[in-house]
Amino acid sequence: MKSLRARGASVEVVATAGPGDAGRIAAAAAAERYDAIAIAGGDGTINEAVNGLIAVAPERRPPLGIIPVGTANVLAHDLGTADMEPALEVLIRGEPLVVHPGCANGRRFMMMAGVGFDARCVRRVDPALKRLISKGAYVWAGIAEICTDTRPFYRVLVDGTEHQVGSAIVARGRHYAGGYVCAKRARLDRAAFEVCLLSGNRRLDIVRYAAAIAAGAIEGSAGAAFVAARALRVEGPSGEPVQADGDIVATLPVDLTIDTDAIRLLHAPAAMAE
Repeated sequence: MKSLRARGASVEVVATAGPGDAGRIAAAAAAERYDAIAIAGGDGTINEAVNGLIAVAPERRPPLGIIPVGTANVLAHDLGTADMEPALEVLIRGEPLVVHPGCANGRRFMMMAGVGFDARCVRRVDPALKRLISKGAYVWAGIAEICTDTRPFYRVLVDGTEHQVGSAIVARGRHYAGGYVCAKRARLDRAAFEVCLLSGNRRLDIVRYAAAIAAGAIEGSAGAAFVAARALRVEGPSGEPVQADGDIVATLPVDLTIDTDAIRLLHAPAAMAE
């Protein structure tokens, strides 16, 4: 934290020791009225902190900043803090952005929730392998999932309309799986989801969708459709996983809503103007 101190900040470092610690630390830090809480971690650690902080009274919540040292840093890409030096500068001079988190059966999430291929991949990821090869663990899980013979379809209910899909990505922000842009119209400062509905579930469909997302061209791809929503429900086989911010947070059925409460995230205003 020398770089922050060199910029004139007073910094207290508190380490996490296991799952859930980030939420407890964030809630306790709020009680001490720090000017800001900086999360040194990835989307999963940020998710924990948000779920801890949202339980604190709004007037006692300091804004959250991000030090991007996680695997994908998806939220950091939307906030313009995916690189270390800009991230540190934002912690000192960034502006607070009011964001209403998404909720998956009551569990808050910041960037995206998913069912189908991506959730099944997240479920397959070996934590030890992730620590060893980082994003490579997701690639390995994806290959294993593509080789699976059975992949179900799901029912997505939006405003009384039912969609049958092989996968769905429910986005709060533009980015997905790191720096890839999936939902071009999604904005963190808008209290709505941009829902990517992917109708196919064959191996070729999955490969084609993945390539289109990597190329920033999923909109307009065959079998892909986008709808805006403030609330939706996803149904399918019992026990099918739901991922949010890169971790499994629920199983089907799942109700996805926009939280009426909000937190503040430190961001680079230019990133939201893109």
